[in-house]
Amino acid sequence: TNVARHAQTSVAWVRLWTRAGQLTITIEDQGRGFDLTTRTLLGQSVGLASMRERTRLLGGAFSLDSAPNEGTRVRVTLPLRKAD
Repeated sequence: TNVARHAQTSVAWVRLWTRAGQLTITIEDQGRGFDLTTRTLLGQSVGLASMRERTRLLGGAFSLDSAPNEGTRVRVTLPLRKAD
């Protein structure tokens, strides 16, 4: 949804994989991107802040890379738990 709403691009890549007891998800686009030094996750982007918070609540790691005119990449790594 964020890519469709903000990136001004029609192409995005979503990758999922598991390794060493972790699930990693990356979402990447080549859209307009933004300057991370002037935009805070909590102030101007509720969607990204929510993703970060949900990742933290699940014991995972969240990273965000973006730059103007260079696209955006979000990476979430979550621990996998064995079924009871």
